[in-house]
Amino acid sequence: MKKSDIYEFSILRICVLLVFVALGMLYLVGSLAQLQILRRAEFTDKEGDQSLRRVWVPGRRGTICDRNGATLAGNRASYCIAIVLDRIKQTGQPKKKSLPDRIHSIVEDLSITLNTNITVSDIDIANHLSRRSPLPMVVLKDADETRHALFAENKARFPEIEVIEDPVRYYPEGQLAAHLLGYVGRGNPEKEKSLEPLFDGPREKPDFYMNEIEGRQGIERVWNKSLKGEPGGNVIRVDVTGFRRNLKNDAVLLEKYRNESLPGTDLKLSLDVRIQRLAAQAASGTNNAAVVVLDPRNGDVLAMASFPAFDPNKLSAGISLSEWKAISTDASKPMLNRATGGTYAPGSLFKIIVAAAALEKGIPPSTSVDCPGYFSLGGGWTLKCWKTVGHGPGLDMETGIEQSCNVYFCTLGQRCGYYAIREMAMNLGLGRKSGLDLDAEVEGRLPPVRAIRRLGDIANASIGQGSVEATPLQMAVLAGAIGMGGRLCRPRLVIGQRPPGEDEFIDIAPTPLTNLGWSSITTGTTRRGMRRVVNSEVGTGRIAKFNSEIIMGGKTGTAEFSLGKDKKKKWGWMMIFAPYDEPRYAAAIIVEDAVGGGKTAGPRMKALMAGIFENKVETP
Repeated sequence: MKKSDIYEFSILRICVLLVFVALGMLYLVGSLAQLQILRRAEFTDKEGDQSLRRVWVPGRRGTICDRNGATLAGNRASYCIAIVLDRIKQTGQPKKKSLPDRIHSIVEDLSITLNTNITVSDIDIANHLSRRSPLPMVVLKDADETRHALFAENKARFPEIEVIEDPVRYYPEGQLAAHLLGYVGRGNPEKEKSLEPLFDGPREKPDFYMNEIEGRQGIERVWNKSLKGEPGGNVIRVDVTGFRRNLKNDAVLLEKYRNESLPGTDLKLSLDVRIQRLAAQAASGTNNAAVVVLDPRNGDVLAMASFPAFDPNKLSAGISLSEWKAISTDASKPMLNRATGGTYAPGSLFKIIVAAAALEKGIPPSTSVDCPGYFSLGGGWTLKCWKTVGHGPGLDMETGIEQSCNVYFCTLGQRCGYYAIREMAMNLGLGRKSGLDLDAEVEGRLPPVRAIRRLGDIANASIGQGSVEATPLQMAVLAGAIGMGGRLCRPRLVIGQRPPGEDEFIDIAPTPLTNLGWSSITTGTTRRGMRRVVNSEVGTGRIAKFNSEIIMGGKTGTAEFSLGKDKKKKWGWMMIFAPYDEPRYAAAIIVEDAVGGGKTAGPRMKALMAGIFENKVETP
């Protein structure tokens, strides 16, 4: 090959190589241009996303009010003093100290300035740094006006501290209706099995959770899902060390990930605060007690009180373990709602059920019984009447109700049989839950037919002793059913809901009354007998009468219970319906460690009903 040919071939190879190099450079330049110019926004977003932390934000909890709009449970702003950890780097705090030491130093200075003892443990600091470092660290919760003002005066000295607002559940009436409303505590949304997506983008699960309020008892617990609303999401940007960064230039980017929370549903209860106060007064005293007031026409619970009570404000704000232990182990059981969770032998109140069972079985109200002061059980065993000298001969059913004769109802129970009595009791709501939208309701107890084998068993059951147990709520329902002529209501508490954004409550219709299909003889006899209890000169509940124009039907009861070693105490009962002709109220009162139903529960019922009817008491 000639030298010229070799030279030309080399030039060609060099040109081809240069073309490939040029094409490669163009490809690299084009790729860089695409990455840095055309796709710059995409990668900027991805870079920004890596430094973002999602924050779960709960919705505002719905309020609870009574039937007239008075607030029973609401929300108030709690001002908390918190340290913003990323600001510590920007302040004059000695950098030679470790971050925990610098936090302790700030807390010590703050304690002196606010004249209060603020303590933060090393464990608290370590937990916050490892789990929530981008968020403010609260060192003083619910600061009062004085401390808030002192901090405002000295704010310039604490650039690393800010005041944050934390919602707190608030009960304006304190202990009033505490067992019914319940209380709240701090929730833990991380434990929920599923969370609705709160954020756009590939990472939907929150990194941090703001404090959530969760119902722990009563209406707050049963209706928690409706009350707490829908959570939302917010975002914060952090640096490589995990601390919060300045967000002033990130408004557009952060808006992309923000999701507003929705407030919860407001609830309207059937309670009437005025009547609730009267019920609380009737329940309070030296004895444990409970009171229930219903509207027998629709089942509305107008009042429900249990004594002793507790203050839901203290529990909702958070108490120490020792304080909780003191409450939970208190012998008087202040956390127990005796109105729905306390079971008691109903005593003579149960005699109304025996009368209704006998009448529906065809036993006439004129059935005559002689009371010598005891009922013979055979084999030399007797069951005494409360009137030891006896009520005498010729008692009919209305008189037996009026004077609450044990002998009459032991005889009546024997004639109609326990099966009929038990069926009537169940039809009237005993031995089962009422369906009230409240937690911790118990069924009471009705012994099965097979458990009532001897004459003494039937006799005990016929006067509401032995294994028969009921709640005050069940006795109020019973009183209402008698007053309404054999029509049973289903008690209810929530009568309206107001969804977020709505101005008016949406009413919830009551459950229609259950007609038990009683004969006119049954309704007439039981109602007249209860009328005589209160209005007759010898009626066991005559002490409850407060006005001759407002006629009531009632029944008293006394039940013994054993404390062991031959020690016994009594439960005192009274139930009523009023006014007699057109009942608007049905009520029941139970008093523990009572003298008797008429003597202990009767005066309380008188005060309660006089107050309900606006103290229309006759002047002597």
